Amino acid sequence: MQARPRGSHRRRRGGVIVVVLGMIILLAGLAVALVGLSSVELTKACNSSDVDGALLAAESGLAFLQHVAQGVELPSDTTDETLPERLHAQLAGLLAFATVSQPAVTLADGIITIAPIDLPDSSFTCRLDSDDSQTTPACRLTVTGHHGAVCRRVQVLLVCSARPADVFGHGIASRGSVSIQGNASLTGVTEAADASVLSASGEPVTIELGGHASMTGDLYVAGQDASSVSLSGHGLSVAGTSDLDEIIADHLHIVEEAPEFPETDTADLAAHATNVVDANTDLGSGQTFTNIRIAAGTNPTFGSDTVLNGIVYVEAPNIVTFNSSTLNGMIVTADGGAYPIAECQIDFKGRTTAPGVTALPETPEFADLRQLAGTILLAPGFGATFRGSSNLFNGVLAADQLTFRGNLDIAGDLAGVILGLGAYPLTLSGNASIQVSHRDGSVLPVGFKHPLGLGIVPGSYSELAAGD
Repeated sequence: MQARPRGSHRRRRGGVIVVVLGMIILLAGLAVALVGLSSVELTKACNSSDVDGALLAAESGLAFLQHVAQGVELPSDTTDETLPERLHAQLAGLLAFATVSQPAVTLADGIITIAPIDLPDSSFTCRLDSDDSQTTPACRLTVTGHHGAVCRRVQVLLVCSARPADVFGHGIASRGSVSIQGNASLTGVTEAADASVLSASGEPVTIELGGHASMTGDLYVAGQDASSVSLSGHGLSVAGTSDLDEIIADHLHIVEEAPEFPETDTADLAAHATNVVDANTDLGSGQTFTNIRIAAGTNPTFGSDTVLNGIVYVEAPNIVTFNSSTLNGMIVTADGGAYPIAECQIDFKGRTTAPGVTALPETPEFADLRQLAGTILLAPGFGATFRGSSNLFNGVLAADQLTFRGNLDIAGDLAGVILGLGAYPLTLSGNASIQVSHRDGSVLPVGFKHPLGLGIVPGSYSELAAGD
């Protein structure tokens, strides 16, 4: 057998090595390519995560500022020019309580800036710029979310709109003390809590309940403590309980600062009252009066079954008495603050009913007046007494001094709040029974300077490019 040459064997071994090395190089190249591709995909995934995180941070900031904006309450005379300064002051105060560490809220050149607020893995900043595209003061809120090296921006338009002051959320709210005695009752029709009582009096006794007095809502006292509330009587009931300790513990709320009571604005309403009533006017029973102005010092007594359409404007001083009358409109007074309260009085007797402007005929004559809903009595500087067998008042009752007594029964779809504008006692006694209904919160009672809140304009949300 012939042996193979040693050189041939070495050549074959060399060829195998070359092939193996080639495969190793190929596999190494593939590995490097895969590592590179994985790195690119990982970078893309990280970038996508950062983008999503930044957008989430921006929308979180938007939700946060929307929540904070619910507490903004601006004066009714706020304009495009005064909005930045007033809104800056409001936000600085609100954010001081909304976060653990107060973010810096700065105002420069009409632009409000809120310094970064940190989230667990991200943060957001806010900016508010004035916007004059609306008929009422407005601003654009831009929120920038940051996550890693990525930022995303979202924007909405905030516009000022009137809303009821906080005092309109109660059944009774008074700058003076509140006394409910005898068999008097205050009942919430839609919700029991609608029949709450608020007193912002500085007197030693702010709220006094006695006898068989009852109310379905809670008690609120501003600027005082529990010692200013006097509870007595065996049949007393507050929020469904007669246990005095339980009332104090669970149904008495102490408010540190007195809420703002809205200013009155009667000028536009008074302009409708063009027919003068004076000492020469026949006020006998069964007559109908439309848009009247009662001259100062007339001190009229209207006969029974009188119908009053539109605005009844009462000049000061005056003592006006209504006997079993029907009021298809509202009673508005001049400010009687310059006179003793005893010389500025409105007295409702008998079966006086007040369905309000919604009961006016649907004719062109009353078209404008029918829009002025939500208020029945607006009497700054006047006292008002309600008595008799039955009264229906379909709107807010507001006067410096309010007294309810006798076999009184008040109810109405928009009865809203009984508002004591002055520092006089507000009293319910006898068999006075008042049903409070807050069925339509969208109706702003006319004749008041309502504060302005901030709300997002529907459809104004947008996401901005990084450079915008």
